[in-house]
Amino acid sequence: MRDLHGGEHRLGVSWEGTRRSRLDGRWMEGHASVAEWLPVRVLHAGSFDLLTGSPEERRRLLDWGCFHSVRGYRWHWQQWRRAHEQRNAALRKGDRRAAREFERPLVDAGENITQARQAYIDRWEINTSEAARVFGFSQRLGDFQVHLRVGWDRDRSLSEAIARSRDSDEERGFGQVGPQRADIDLRFDGRVAAEASRGEQKRLITALTGGQARMLEREAGRAPVVLLDDVVSELDVAAVEGLMSGLLEFGWQVLVTTVEPHIPGLEGGRTTRLFHVEHGVVTPD
Repeated sequence: MRDLHGGEHRLGVSWEGTRRSRLDGRWMEGHASVAEWLPVRVLHAGSFDLLTGSPEERRRLLDWGCFHSVRGYRWHWQQWRRAHEQRNAALRKGDRRAAREFERPLVDAGENITQARQAYIDRWEINTSEAARVFGFSQRLGDFQVHLRVGWDRDRSLSEAIARSRDSDEERGFGQVGPQRADIDLRFDGRVAAEASRGEQKRLITALTGGQARMLEREAGRAPVVLLDDVVSELDVAAVEGLMSGLLEFGWQVLVTTVEPHIPGLEGGRTTRLFHVEHGVVTPD
């Protein structure tokens, strides 16, 4: 892999009961650095949960993008999470005084997280539209929009929202407003994305992933490894050809799996290699 200055690095991951990672021959502590150096985006059958599942799925995707593209985001998120967990622990114990002491660091970090999320979404929307155009999806997706639901009433500050929720939080034993309740509202042509057809949903999810990859390349100098599982399903031949053509144009490293004998748009490509997998045996095709 290459860094922002064109230097080359070697990253390795081993599994011998526990996972260990090395960068340029040196063992690394933890795995956050591995994710930072080698970002991976995966699209599979479960990716539809992004549109139809719980807000947690959408927050995870948003935080992945902020983690890689927003400087200092991981630190603010760690500070917020620590304060959030400590406040909840105090609430469960009925220690109101301790719970209120954690409100200030929770608010400071939470507001920084929310500002970063909003700024990221503004850029993500633009880059998703670009990816949709390159993939040939623009006509089917129409007027795409993504909005952030911050996790409390936007007419109030986070501090005001917590103050209004304080009595209920103390009664229930956990915080009910804040970044942990954030969500993303995805629409195109005025329709909620969860109500679209499966084909439209797959195009949208693919464009969102492509938009994140494009942002990462532009803002962090790294393009992710893109993993596409059974991309042929629920997309017509023209859509698959457009997607493959767009991915080749972006020049990212892409791994594609399919049960079909051929992938439209990849046959005979100079930059592609095909493998056949049967009974756990991988054979170059």
